[in-house]
Amino acid sequence: MLFDNPQLAKSAKQDTEQMFTQSIFPKIFGETARKAFKESNETYQSMFTDTMKYTAIMTTMAEVLFKELQKSK
Repeated sequence: MLFDNPQLAKSAKQDTEQMFTQSIFPKIFGETARKAFKESNETYQSMFTDTMKYTAIMTTMAEVLFKELQKSK
């Protein structure tokens, strides 16, 4: 999320590292961290309150993990 932020990219190209880390980055980092937490929290709440969704995710993850672990032998 931070890597794709156009304001950060522009600042990194134009400003010094000190200006970047002390001016624009803290604000955008805070906004992005709050957004990511909210999205993650909503996703986990949805998963744990919907049995069908939980089972579908668990089953799919088990299948993918099993195949990946089999490859790594």
